[in-house]
Amino acid sequence: ATGDHRIMTPHGWKNLSSLTVGEKITLQHHDDEDVYCWEGKGTHDEGWLIGWLLGDGTYQNDQTAKLDFYGSKKSLLNGALKKLSTLDNRLQGDHYSDLRTGTLVEKSDRTSVSTVGLARMAVEYGVSRQNKTATALLEDTSADFQRGFLEAYFSADGTVNLGSAGGNGKCVSVTSVNLRNLQAIQRMLLRFGIRSRIWKERYNGGETLLPNGKGGHKLYQTQKASRLDISGQADLRKFAALVGFTLPEKAEKLEKLLSSYRVNPRKQRYEATVESVT
Repeated sequence: ATGDHRIMTPHGWKNLSSLTVGEKITLQHHDDEDVYCWEGKGTHDEGWLIGWLLGDGTYQNDQTAKLDFYGSKKSLLNGALKKLSTLDNRLQGDHYSDLRTGTLVEKSDRTSVSTVGLARMAVEYGVSRQNKTATALLEDTSADFQRGFLEAYFSADGTVNLGSAGGNGKCVSVTSVNLRNLQAIQRMLLRFGIRSRIWKERYNGGETLLPNGKGGHKLYQTQKASRLDISGQADLRKFAALVGFTLPEKAEKLEKLLSSYRVNPRKQRYEATVESVT
């Protein structure tokens, strides 16, 4: 922005040129639920499918996208198939012919469904095998699309942390090696009045002991990763009401977390810290 552009701070309006690194600025609260519904491209089902593709999906090739469902997530497969069937003529029979030719693959650790139709639809939002990331086009979408995207992404990759006995550490979090994805998710959440914090490169990578999909664990080489946290009773309750989880076990764990609060949420401050001024 230009230097004389005014920015709201906790101490009133300031010109951009007078802001300093580390200073706080005030964000729009979005407390009026009327603002949680806006028009735009895309449906809830489309958002959900792309959210799962970015969270727990891959590409078989440039033309075919694949959704994977591990462990308890297998229970979501039928719902995903129904969502794929709502893509109208984008599928052009691909979904059903794919199933007849055996691209619904079930293994001991996962079930996968592949379809050309999903890959074609994803391209409309700038997502492809070469660019499997949250794009600007994904954010230029309807409220329903963004709700679906967030619900699927958190159901695929998110965790609910119940915190310590002292009450610290209660949050819903998601970790990714793709910081751009987390930043897009943070902006989407803010449009619903849900604040979050990103911890950049929270994890250094290296050899990490992870589940091997066969009931045991194995050392895997991991990359540096960042983490997004939603914490505080007010933001967690908004997340539960406006986004939530498709996966029942995560939804139940979030409900358990919320029931652990004994007092009403305090009024939250919507602020951000200036990192740089351009």
